[in-house]
Amino acid sequence: MTIKEFHNALLQGRGKCVRAVREDPEKYRVEVLWACRELTSFDTQCEGSKSWFIHEMVHCYPDRTPFVNAACEALIACPSDGSWHCHCLAELVDWFFQDGHQEAWKALMKKYRMLYHQMRRVGPPEDNCYWAARDDYERLAVLFGWNREYCLDIARDMGRLSLETEWLKDYDFYWFYDVKVRRYLRALTKAAETDPLLAEFYRVHEAAYQEFQAQLAERKGKRKRLSPKCEDESKIRAAVEKYLSASTPDDRAEALDAFFWVPYPADPAPVLADALSDHERLRSRAWNALRNTRHPAVREFAIAHLYDQGEDDDAFGAFCANYEVRDEGVMLDYLKNKVIDFEETTGWHGDQLSVLLMDKRKPLAPISALQFIFEHNYCSMCRLDALRQLGKRKKLTPELLEECLYDSNDEIRTYARRALNRRKRRTTP
Repeated sequence: MTIKEFHNALLQGRGKCVRAVREDPEKYRVEVLWACRELTSFDTQCEGSKSWFIHEMVHCYPDRTPFVNAACEALIACPSDGSWHCHCLAELVDWFFQDGHQEAWKALMKKYRMLYHQMRRVGPPEDNCYWAARDDYERLAVLFGWNREYCLDIARDMGRLSLETEWLKDYDFYWFYDVKVRRYLRALTKAAETDPLLAEFYRVHEAAYQEFQAQLAERKGKRKRLSPKCEDESKIRAAVEKYLSASTPDDRAEALDAFFWVPYPADPAPVLADALSDHERLRSRAWNALRNTRHPAVREFAIAHLYDQGEDDDAFGAFCANYEVRDEGVMLDYLKNKVIDFEETTGWHGDQLSVLLMDKRKPLAPISALQFIFEHNYCSMCRLDALRQLGKRKKLTPELLEECLYDSNDEIRTYARRALNRRKRRTTP
């Protein structure tokens, strides 16, 4: 691989990067050092960080000190800017700590103290700095919640923040409380009887937890959208009549929202007209309905508007819902003509998701489109979906599966390992 090809594959999280570094570590040293400092995850909240992946490449070098130092320095210097950069660096440094690098542990502790004291200094929630610092602090707290002792120590710090900071909200550390502390709820409530900091933490976050659960239950009873599994003809007819009788764009948009998940069952002509409306919300809801609706008129309309640049338009999604086998060339040309960049400035990610959603329809997405998505998508969850669909259709080569054993996505690694084991069992006498 050239350096440029390696850099792009690294941002994708492709396993061939690990194999390339094993074969020629010095050729890619600068790129691996870069990965130790920069944000390389496309959608961290969805796919996680690439910490394991980068850690595997670093292990190809006899002297790992420069890489450990680069990651530690980047973590300490990383500002709270609203991104997941700090979180990704912390996970990578944590891997180095597990390898026995004490400087990694010192960097993690220093960053925790920095963020904790930053939380005590920042202004009220109207200040954007507050939210960014809060997010980085809580994510580091979740990473540090290895056991009961660490969880309760962090809970004390959060209880102190709650007592000292008047603008701290009840839900500010809800994630940490939900995924970490509630595992040790009995120990927390017992310790809170004698520890005022833990008592404050428990009071605030248990109340927020119960309120959130009540809101979830209430929300379920107020759905305006029809369920994807709705088979009640009377509800569907009523939704159509409400839409057709609506006179204002706002009313029509609200009525169309019912078809966010289910096909529009009547003549799509009114929806096609609304998809060209100047009313932003109505146009958006119309395209949402069309991407669920299979009809010859919708297919022709979608192809005609495939290259329109409207921000809320989803002609390609409607096209995928109405795809026919003869349309493979149209689909592939569209995917190839779209600029695919790490910053996702062209909406390519949503387009490729529309192709992946075709696994629930007939005809299925063409093999060529699924292969293109796996080769070019920066989102490892999309690559995982494409891999699974190719696997169901018996289109995975042993070479690709071998590469996937070192992918940044742990689910891709697991899938590849199991697929190769199944093939091995079938060929073993």
